[in-house]
Amino acid sequence: MAITSSVVSQLSSTFRVATGVATLSMAQVGTLIDAEVLLPDAVGDPLKWQSKFATLANSFTSTMDAPTSTEIKIDQSAAAIDTSDVAGSFTVGFTIPDVSRIQMGEFFTETSWDDTDANFGVMEVGMDLKPIYTALRVDLSNGDIVVFGNLKMLGAFTKTGEDAFSIVVTATVLANDGKEITFGYAK
Repeated sequence: MAITSSVVSQLSSTFRVATGVATLSMAQVGTLIDAEVLLPDAVGDPLKWQSKFATLANSFTSTMDAPTSTEIKIDQSAAAIDTSDVAGSFTVGFTIPDVSRIQMGEFFTETSWDDTDANFGVMEVGMDLKPIYTALRVDLSNGDIVVFGNLKMLGAFTKTGEDAFSIVVTATVLANDGKEITFGYAK
């Protein structure tokens, strides 16, 4: 392969290192990357980004499985005439180290709440799955933003050893008119 000016230009571009998740925010599916971020105490507006939870340090992951390719043959021919290609599953995950009423109510069905006891507020929660369809905005510590335009998020209650009670969130990236993931690079 010959090294052309186009290749040299691409190789000499500035590398962007995505380090440190600063905040995660949710909005209505399809919300744009430049939508206003509301403060946590602002009135909820599904058309704007809402910061609803903090994640455990270094728990955010994004994984896309390898694609699969299936050969298409005619009349049991030895050679394929074409292939059918399918992208691998694309998932996002993170851990919320908080089992407050607000966090549990986000991912699980609250069956009852009783605040009449002087010492405890008691919340009963069903473990049925409560999917959340949302756009997810990831603000990185270097100022860049990544938006997953359409996710289906599910939570799982977890506790291991001396770790805090947590909610492990797994999200599947769904179709979003070719805008499944958008990168915003800080200027």
